[in-house]
Amino acid sequence: MLLADLGAEVIKLERHGRRREIVDALQKIFNSKDRDTWVELLKQADVPVAPVQTLAEVIVDPHVAKRELIVEMEAPSGECLKQIVFPVGLSQTPGTVRTRPPELGQHNRDILKSLGYSENEIADFKKDGIL
Repeated sequence: MLLADLGAEVIKLERHGRRREIVDALQKIFNSKDRDTWVELLKQADVPVAPVQTLAEVIVDPHVAKRELIVEMEAPSGECLKQIVFPVGLSQTPGTVRTRPPELGQHNRDILKSLGYSENEIADFKKDGIL
């Protein structure tokens, strides 16, 4: 083993042994500024960076809008649901949202039947408040 390799191994072990201390120190540093400030500082340092967005930010993101990645459909309740489409643009077979998401519990019976439960067992689940 080369001396440099040995030194690297010692540093690695030291880093592992002091992991909690290092994580706490880094957390304190990162918490000292907000996300957008860090993104700007990293861009100024020529570091490739992009912010991790919240769901609210993704929904109004110009890139998402341009690529038409979110579609709206109506739920049985009349509520407007936003759905994410398949994000890979395939020219021959583009992805689409064909159906709305199921209502809560809509497929319980079918799933339980496919798992081998009888109608009586499913009825008991309903009676016992499991479903």
